[in-house]
Amino acid sequence: HLKAAHGENDGLINNLRARLADLEPMQHKLHDATQEREALSLQITTLQNAHQKAAAEAAGHAELINNLRARVADLEPLERKLHHASAAAAEQDALIANLRARAADAEPLEHRLHGASDELGRLRSRIAELEPVKAEADEISKENEVLVARQQEHLSRIHKLEASLEPLREELAGFRKRAHDWEMRYDTSTEEMGKLQGRIVELEGLRQKLHAQEQQLQTWDRRFSSIVKEKDAEILRLGVELSRLRGQLPRFQIDAPAKPKARTRKSAKESTSNSEFDDLKLIFGIGPVLEKRLHEYGVKWFKQLAQWSKEDILAFETHLPEFQNRVERDKWVAGAKEEHFKKYGETL
Repeated sequence: HLKAAHGENDGLINNLRARLADLEPMQHKLHDATQEREALSLQITTLQNAHQKAAAEAAGHAELINNLRARVADLEPLERKLHHASAAAAEQDALIANLRARAADAEPLEHRLHGASDELGRLRSRIAELEPVKAEADEISKENEVLVARQQEHLSRIHKLEASLEPLREELAGFRKRAHDWEMRYDTSTEEMGKLQGRIVELEGLRQKLHAQEQQLQTWDRRFSSIVKEKDAEILRLGVELSRLRGQLPRFQIDAPAKPKARTRKSAKESTSNSEFDDLKLIFGIGPVLEKRLHEYGVKWFKQLAQWSKEDILAFETHLPEFQNRVERDKWVAGAKEEHFKKYGETL
């Protein structure tokens, strides 16, 4: 029983080691998945930084556009003034043309022309006064054109940046989807790993219990070996004492089996004498150790074992607690009768 329990414990320990070996590939896969997830997280962080940088640049461009729009709004009153000045100059030009026509057509009206000339001088003075305003309006118009060109350039750059950001957004969406998938797989792997770790803890508890049982079995084995050695020493001492007593009682003889009848299968020359013992190992279930125990118990002939009763079996098994029910289970009595008949031709 101890050897069977020890073998069963070895089988359980080997099974546990095999299960632990099966868990190692899953741990490697989980480690690879974690590394790939970290790489994806790093790429996502890089893309987010690039997106933030582009957003900051776009915000700067938007602020510049707002400033340009405010500058254009500031230039609108000057443009209106220039328009009014241009309209006034056009009116003055039309008036001068009208006056010249009238002067040509009405020479008698020279005195009125002189007044008109004075008025023309005043108008020219007014026009001269308006010339700086016109120049300033021209400069403002040119500056406005430059600002509009810059605005168009900035808008073009913004469109290009938005167009270049579109693949990055799509790639970022793909990375986010892959990261989500990896997170789901990681959560699933983490849950499975938790279950496996729980199973490992449970198996480790079983292994410790098995180790404790193995140590206990070893302790029992040592105790059993010690008891067996003590019993062997006691048996040896009793054997020596028995030999001494037999030497003192030379007339004492062990009952030998009956001599074979005429129907024996062996010849008289091959028949055994009273000084020889039967080979009890021919009986199923009896080996050298049990044969030795039977000899020490005083059983050396098939006939002796074939005549055992229930009480004799129980009395023998009390001396061999590790072989309980062995006699009836292996049918020693029937086997002894069969071997006795084979050897001596006598039915018991």
